[in-house]
Amino acid sequence: MLTARKHSWSLSVLSAALLSLCIFNPFGTPATAQSAGADNLGDVAGMLREIAAIETDYFNSAGNYSYGYFEDMLVSGHLRPDVTASNLVNGFSFRWFLNEDKSNYVVVAEPVSSPELIWLAVDSTGTVWSIPMSPVDDESERFVFETATLVETTLDEEGLFDFIDVSPLEYWYEGVELYLSFDRLSYMVRITGTDEHPRNFAWTSVIPDMFCRIVEYDPALGSTNEALIASLEEIRIRSRAMGTMRSLGSTQLAYSSTSMDRTYGTLQDMIDSMYIDESYTSENMTPGYFTIWALNNLKTDFTLVAVPNEGNEHLGTYMVGSDQVVRGLTLTDMISIDSSYYELVQSMESWFEENGTYSWPSELGITVPNGLEVFLSDDMSVFIVRQASVGIDDVFYISDPAGFYSQEQI
Repeated sequence: MLTARKHSWSLSVLSAALLSLCIFNPFGTPATAQSAGADNLGDVAGMLREIAAIETDYFNSAGNYSYGYFEDMLVSGHLRPDVTASNLVNGFSFRWFLNEDKSNYVVVAEPVSSPELIWLAVDSTGTVWSIPMSPVDDESERFVFETATLVETTLDEEGLFDFIDVSPLEYWYEGVELYLSFDRLSYMVRITGTDEHPRNFAWTSVIPDMFCRIVEYDPALGSTNEALIASLEEIRIRSRAMGTMRSLGSTQLAYSSTSMDRTYGTLQDMIDSMYIDESYTSENMTPGYFTIWALNNLKTDFTLVAVPNEGNEHLGTYMVGSDQVVRGLTLTDMISIDSSYYELVQSMESWFEENGTYSWPSELGITVPNGLEVFLSDDMSVFIVRQASVGIDDVFYISDPAGFYSQEQI
């Protein structure tokens, strides 16, 4: 523990004796000169949670209900005097930032010996955050420039920053707050957005060429900056695909409500009726995905599927139907369906092999078993078979990429 034990003087004497033999390590083993690695991140996350607990105790015991810098913790006895910001976890340096009224803080752990590792942080919520380093882009460049211009007007003769009203920066982002380090040599601007539109970004003078998105720490997302950014990009693409399915499902519902016969429309129908911009195609509707747009024979139901482009199969396949429920589809060999389902699929595929296109089963003399429904894409190049009323255990067949798919509600 980092917390000082004021009344355990025998333990303090023993600790002092041990400290004369080895570098302090709060996790109980002597620190060594080895470089920080991915394994250290778990220790860093644990340390940040402990710091959050100490900050909470300091806040409640200070009398003025404010958080403190590392130096404040030492003075108040909340931290032992042998602790420094650079020896909490081997290979990491910890930086404290507080806002002007000390109602919030951000403690950042920087991997000084292994710069490829991700940065971690904690704030007054007690949440441990990852901070992937993203280069300043065109969208954030103006904000970063204006921030530096505004805050650096506070520099005094000794090169120290001071707090200043940063509300002008809310022209670009809502929920902007300025934090300073104890020595006032560095600052951080954090963007939290609003309750309706939350955001989580930060920019700091410590790393002036990076505009950082802040995300909750998850070891599964990767321990290096490169891996984390790649994971976040995949999450963004998946989220965009699911969001597009929801949007298109709603668009179909709106189209049906205004059509004379309450039918759904093809992609071209949507474009012609101005529900979808003419610049969209099945190939560019969702980045990283191809969209299958299929209707049943009477246009009384639809199945829209977002299929990841070749090489991105791990991103997942998503669909939506007239029930407006977005489902994740997984290609599977472990299926249990009636033989008539197989026969329908085989008949449709045999016709395609002979003719290079699909057609409606009724035109081919093929009987569709009760409870199943066939959907065809606009150009008759893809067909889908699914239960007329989708249930949790139902199995889909999609001809491209060909296979049976299990499904789960998102």
